[in-house]
Amino acid sequence: MKKLALGAVVFSGVIAMQQSVAVAQERPHEVSVEQLLQVNGNGYESNFEAELEPYKYSIGAEMPLIDVERAKEDGLSSEAIQVAIYYNDIVSHDYGSGPRDRASLADRWNWCGKYRTGGNVLNSADGVCKRHDLCLANAGNQRAAEIACDNQFIDGMNKVKGSYRGADRVYIEAAILAIKGARVCRPGC
Repeated sequence: MKKLALGAVVFSGVIAMQQSVAVAQERPHEVSVEQLLQVNGNGYESNFEAELEPYKYSIGAEMPLIDVERAKEDGLSSEAIQVAIYYNDIVSHDYGSGPRDRASLADRWNWCGKYRTGGNVLNSADGVCKRHDLCLANAGNQRAAEIACDNQFIDGMNKVKGSYRGADRVYIEAAILAIKGARVCRPGC
C-alpha cells in the first residue's frame, strides 16, 4: 500500500512539472522564475538564455549586451529583465575595455566578480567562484584550459543555484550567461 501511495505522489509530481513546462513554453512572458527553471540531472537548467538571446547585440569586438529596453517593450518577465540587467553589468565591467567605475551588481560575496578574489568562502556559489578564479589563474592563458574552467563554473553554479532566491539567484543566472559568453572570446577576455 505504501509503494502504491509513493508511486502516486511521484507520478503527480512528474505531471505537475510537465504542466509547468508546458505553461512556460506557451506563455514564456507570464510565468515566474520557478516555472522558467526546469529540473535536469544536475539541478536546474535556466530558460533565460533562450528567452534573452533575441535581445543580444554587439558593440565592436566586445561580448554582446542585452537590449533591456526592447525586452521590456516586448513584455519579457520581470525576472528575465533582472537577469539581463545583471548580465549587462557583469559583461560591461568584467569583460569590457577601458576604465569604468565599478558597479555593485558585478561583484558579489568574496569571490564572485572580477575584483573579488579573496577572503573566506561565504556560501556554495562563492565556492564555485573561488574554484573558477583559481582554475583560471592556473590555466596559463591556454584557451582549452580556460574553457574547461568556465565549463566547471557553469556546471557548479547549475548545481547550487536551486538553493538561492531573489537577487542572489538573479546574479547566479546572469553570471552563468556571462561565463557562457566568455568561452567564445577566451583567452582574450
